[in-house]
Amino acid sequence: MFLTECPRDAMQGWGEFIPTQKKIDYINALMEVGFDVLDCGSFVSPKAIPQMADTKDVIPEIQKKNNTKISVIVANLSGADRALKHQNIDILGFPFSISETFQYRNTNKNQEEAFDEVAKILEISKEEAIQEFSEMSEIKTQIEDKEEEERLHEERRKIIDISVSHQTTEENSGEQLMHGEIAKIVESVFDLRPYAIEQNLKLRNPIYQETASYGHMGRDSYVANKTFNKGKSNELTVENLEFFTWEKLDKVADVKKAFNL
Repeated sequence: MFLTECPRDAMQGWGEFIPTQKKIDYINALMEVGFDVLDCGSFVSPKAIPQMADTKDVIPEIQKKNNTKISVIVANLSGADRALKHQNIDILGFPFSISETFQYRNTNKNQEEAFDEVAKILEISKEEAIQEFSEMSEIKTQIEDKEEEERLHEERRKIIDISVSHQTTEENSGEQLMHGEIAKIVESVFDLRPYAIEQNLKLRNPIYQETASYGHMGRDSYVANKTFNKGKSNELTVENLEFFTWEKLDKVADVKKAFNL
């Protein structure tokens, strides 16, 4: 499990300016918790997000603990350059959106221009030896049809492709892999398009009364028949329903093979 806490997102929407020292004290308190990542600030225009105008003053005062990494958001090359001057920062995030409208609102760029900016930021991040580049924000549009779903998958693929060329490596128990390479290997085993996930895990089946109680993770997958009663003379039995399909281990061998384990 990988936990990211995002005080930046909470603070930046606050109407009244939060004093710099309060931000520092709050983030240092969160450092005691032991999150994997704290998303702490933004190196963006203070006109766009006034609350984050003091990020440059907050970041140096954060006392890192428990191997927690510090992440900040940048929206252009200039912001990335300013962020990279802070040795405390481990991760740069870029607000990429599948929606052209949201992309322009967030970065004043269309998607193609945003891709170009991401590539440039990745390049200077590599030069400065920053550990990671978090390339994609949450998707800010609903997937309405298969064509839209395919477009989302293609945009994600493009991001991964440029990341493979630039992201730095971290040691693991075996060979070193770039984050983008890991993503490519995972996608060679699992079809991560939303429709494919729905189909492969059989999420349209009537399984949720059973799976919604007592925790839906860490359970054993099983097959059973289920009978629906709609009155004494109106019963419907669905046979061989699979419950907790997401807990199956049928892909373990494929994953091991893909990663040469």
